[in-house]
Amino acid sequence: MNSNKEQKDMFINGEGDAWYSRNSNLDIESRVINDPILKLMDTLGVKPSSVLEVGSAEGWRLNEIYNRHGSACTGFDPSSKAIEAGKKLYPNIKLNVATADEIPHDDDSQDFIIIGFCLYLCDRGELFKIANEIDRVLKDDGYLIILDFYTKTPYKNEYSHKEGVFSYKMNYSNMFTWNPSYQLLIQQVMNHDLSGYISNKDDQISVSCIRKSSEEAYMKTPEYTV
Repeated sequence: MNSNKEQKDMFINGEGDAWYSRNSNLDIESRVINDPILKLMDTLGVKPSSVLEVGSAEGWRLNEIYNRHGSACTGFDPSSKAIEAGKKLYPNIKLNVATADEIPHDDDSQDFIIIGFCLYLCDRGELFKIANEIDRVLKDDGYLIILDFYTKTPYKNEYSHKEGVFSYKMNYSNMFTWNPSYQLLIQQVMNHDLSGYISNKDDQISVSCIRKSSEEAYMKTPEYTV
């Protein structure tokens, strides 16, 4: 790749809109019923006061969270078409055109962040910056949910919808859990079609819930020395 932001530029300049056009006709009711992120939130029993979704599309998931919990919901996406549609469909949700390497929110402003199936398309040179932006915006004692492809060994393959773009597959929870302030609470692995049976490792995904707690990251007195 010629630039650390090559795939980002492609999505800002048209591929994000193309992705939204391919997926905007999917049944919202079915999405809500089967969504692993909403199911995981139910399992956790959390009722966040503020929710930010990275890669929100038109905001259908945020709208459901708002309807269930009355949370202050905001989202952003590189697709201007998705954001324009979402502002008309869901007036209670605040939506912006943006990317995860420059999150348009204040420090420590969100107590719940969702990264909904977009990291696999991000430029590899941007991952540290994305993780830093998430950490900057997420409150201490807040929660992070990541839905994305999952593999134990990182690899890439060609993105089927546009030449020159790659899908990068790995365990994306590792972007945060190397830091003692981030604790992996739940990780569920499933097939991309959301069935329990994993028929093809290339279609394996995971939904992970991570809690941020700086207070609990380091012991005041070590229990042993090395």
